[in-house]
Amino acid sequence: MLLTGDLRPQHGHLTETGEAVRRFVRENVGTGDVRLPAVANALGWSPRQLRLALQQSGTTYRDLRREESLRAARSMLERPNPPIAEVAARCGFTVTWFSAAFKDRFGETPRDFRKRRQAECDR
Repeated sequence: MLLTGDLRPQHGHLTETGEAVRRFVRENVGTGDVRLPAVANALGWSPRQLRLALQQSGTTYRDLRREESLRAARSMLERPNPPIAEVAARCGFTVTWFSAAFKDRFGETPRDFRKRRQAECDR
Protein backbone atom coordinates (compact mmCIF):
# COMPACT_ATOMS: atom_id res chain seq x y z
CA MET A 1 0.00 0.00 0.00
CA LEU A 2 2.80 2.39 0.78
CA LEU A 3 4.27 1.89 -2.68
CA THR A 4 1.05 3.04 -4.30
CA GLY A 5 0.82 6.07 -2.04
CA ASP A 6 -2.18 4.79 -0.08
CA LEU A 7 -1.47 5.93 3.46
CA ARG A 8 -4.96 5.33 4.81
CA PRO A 9 -5.24 2.95 7.77
CA GLN A 10 -6.24 -0.56 6.79
CA HIS A 11 -9.45 -2.20 8.08
CA GLY A 12 -7.81 -4.12 10.94
CA HIS A 13 -6.07 -0.96 12.04
CA LEU A 14 -9.35 0.94 11.93
CA THR A 15 -10.87 -1.43 14.49
CA GLU A 16 -7.77 -1.19 16.67
CA THR A 17 -7.81 2.59 16.40
CA GLY A 18 -11.45 2.79 17.46
CA GLU A 19 -10.76 0.54 20.43
CA ALA A 20 -7.70 2.58 21.42
CA VAL A 21 -9.77 5.77 21.32
CA ARG A 22 -12.55 4.14 23.36
CA ARG A 23 -10.07 2.90 25.94
CA PHE A 24 -8.35 6.29 26.20
CA VAL A 25 -11.63 8.16 26.64
CA ARG A 26 -12.92 5.60 29.15
CA GLU A 27 -9.76 5.88 31.23
CA ASN A 28 -9.53 9.67 31.11
CA VAL A 29 -13.09 11.00 31.13
CA GLY A 30 -13.60 13.11 34.23
CA THR A 31 -9.90 13.30 35.01
CA GLY A 32 -8.08 14.25 31.81
CA ASP A 33 -8.44 16.00 28.48
CA VAL A 34 -10.61 13.94 26.14
CA ARG A 35 -10.99 16.51 23.39
CA LEU A 36 -10.10 15.22 19.93
CA PRO A 37 -6.72 16.98 19.61
CA ALA A 38 -5.54 15.65 22.98
CA VAL A 39 -6.69 12.10 22.25
CA ALA A 40 -5.11 12.12 18.79
CA ASN A 41 -1.84 13.42 20.23
CA ALA A 42 -1.83 10.79 22.99
CA LEU A 43 -2.30 8.06 20.37
CA GLY A 44 0.35 9.48 18.03
CA TRP A 45 -2.07 10.64 15.34
CA SER A 46 -3.04 14.04 14.03
CA PRO A 47 -6.65 15.06 14.70
CA ARG A 48 -7.33 14.88 10.97
CA GLN A 49 -5.92 11.34 10.68
CA LEU A 50 -7.91 10.18 13.68
CA ARG A 51 -11.13 11.75 12.42
CA LEU A 52 -10.61 10.09 9.01
CA ALA A 53 -9.84 6.67 10.52
CA LEU A 54 -12.97 6.79 12.66
CA GLN A 55 -15.05 7.95 9.72
CA GLN A 56 -13.75 5.04 7.64
CA SER A 57 -14.71 2.64 10.43
CA GLY A 58 -18.26 4.01 10.41
CA THR A 59 -18.29 6.29 13.44
CA THR A 60 -17.30 9.76 14.54
CA TYR A 61 -15.23 10.94 17.45
CA ARG A 62 -18.25 12.79 18.81
CA ASP A 63 -20.40 9.63 18.87
CA LEU A 64 -17.61 7.52 20.31
CA ARG A 65 -16.83 10.06 23.05
CA ARG A 66 -20.52 10.41 23.92
CA GLU A 67 -20.93 6.65 24.27
CA GLU A 68 -17.86 6.22 26.44
CA SER A 69 -18.73 9.26 28.55
CA LEU A 70 -22.20 7.87 29.19
CA ARG A 71 -20.74 4.49 30.14
CA ALA A 72 -18.34 6.18 32.56
CA ALA A 73 -21.21 8.20 34.01
CA ARG A 74 -23.27 5.05 34.52
CA SER A 75 -20.39 3.53 36.48
CA MET A 76 -20.10 6.67 38.62
CA LEU A 77 -23.85 6.63 39.29
CA GLU A 78 -23.67 3.16 40.81
CA ARG A 79 -22.36 4.81 43.97
CA PRO A 80 -24.36 7.30 46.08
CA ASN A 81 -21.73 10.00 45.54
CA PRO A 82 -20.85 12.20 43.70
CA PRO A 83 -24.08 14.13 43.01
CA ILE A 84 -25.62 13.72 39.57
CA ALA A 85 -24.70 17.29 38.56
CA GLU A 86 -21.05 16.54 39.35
CA VAL A 87 -21.13 13.30 37.36
CA ALA A 88 -22.57 15.22 34.41
CA ALA A 89 -19.88 17.90 34.62
CA ARG A 90 -17.04 15.39 35.02
CA CYS A 91 -18.25 13.57 31.92
CA GLY A 92 -18.53 16.75 29.86
CA PHE A 93 -22.30 17.26 29.88
CA THR A 94 -24.67 19.93 31.10
CA VAL A 95 -27.15 18.51 33.62
CA THR A 96 -30.14 18.83 31.28
CA TRP A 97 -28.37 17.38 28.27
CA PHE A 98 -26.88 14.62 30.41
CA SER A 99 -30.27 13.52 31.69
CA ALA A 100 -31.73 13.42 28.18
CA ALA A 101 -28.72 11.62 26.67
CA PHE A 102 -28.58 9.12 29.54
CA LYS A 103 -32.28 8.33 29.23
CA ASP A 104 -32.00 8.01 25.46
CA ARG A 105 -29.07 5.58 25.80
CA PHE A 106 -30.08 3.53 28.86
CA GLY A 107 -33.85 3.94 29.00
CA GLU A 108 -34.04 5.68 32.38
CA THR A 109 -32.96 8.96 33.91
CA PRO A 110 -29.73 9.16 35.92
CA ARG A 111 -31.79 9.62 39.10
CA ASP A 112 -33.95 6.57 38.37
CA PHE A 113 -30.87 4.52 37.52
CA ARG A 114 -29.16 5.49 40.79
CA LYS A 115 -32.30 4.73 42.84
CA ARG A 116 -32.72 1.35 41.16
CA ARG A 117 -29.06 0.40 41.68
CA GLN A 118 -29.20 1.44 45.33
CA ALA A 119 -32.35 -0.63 45.85
CA GLU A 120 -30.66 -3.63 44.22
CA CYS A 121 -27.62 -3.22 46.48
CA ASP A 122 -29.78 -2.92 49.61
CA ARG A 123 -31.39 -6.32 49.01
